[in-house]
Amino acid sequence: MNIGNAIGMLHLAQQNPQLIKPACNHIRQRLAHPFTKNHNCRVHEPEQITIIVTDICNLRCKMCQYAYSDTAGYRLNQTGHMDPNLYKKIIAEIVGYPLISFTGGEPLLHPHITQFIAIAKCRDLVTTLTTNGWLLARYAEDLCQAGLDILVVSVDGPESVHNSIRGGQSICAIGRRRPGRLRSKETTHLAYKYDPLQPDLRQAHHRL
Repeated sequence: MNIGNAIGMLHLAQQNPQLIKPACNHIRQRLAHPFTKNHNCRVHEPEQITIIVTDICNLRCKMCQYAYSDTAGYRLNQTGHMDPNLYKKIIAEIVGYPLISFTGGEPLLHPHITQFIAIAKCRDLVTTLTTNGWLLARYAEDLCQAGLDILVVSVDGPESVHNSIRGGQSICAIGRRRPGRLRSKETTHLAYKYDPLQPDLRQAHHRL
């Protein structure tokens, strides 16, 4: 188990009391993993499950392997959205308390993404979602209401760098929903996926 992840989970639980139970369940499972893995020929419960809820994306980022792939089945905008019945089946068959990570494509394009989060939270599972932030202003309140625990927004650098990679005025879409407004619900922890200690990213830190 990654000790840093455990410390981070405990820190989130300290900030958000509603996370204490699911965080403890998740950490207990991860601590037991090394001692029970493959015991008696039984595969241990997963520590994390990543669910690609859609392969549809509204951007074509320069570094995205899916956006520029020539391989069939390895491209964006081919399959569409995950069927809600399939998602419910996946959640129903989960054993233990893995971290549930929602991704895509752009997961906020899925019309049932907030319901998906709420279903996972009914199982006391810790949830995280990674987004390009373009639709965040529209869905921020709904994500909080659904009980999303961790929201990761991808930021590639200062405004000019981010926009050149993501296209258009992408950074403006993120700036319309500031972290403080999300945290006011006291349910969702927001993290921008960048390192503010890097000199060339400090501008992005202040811009947001």
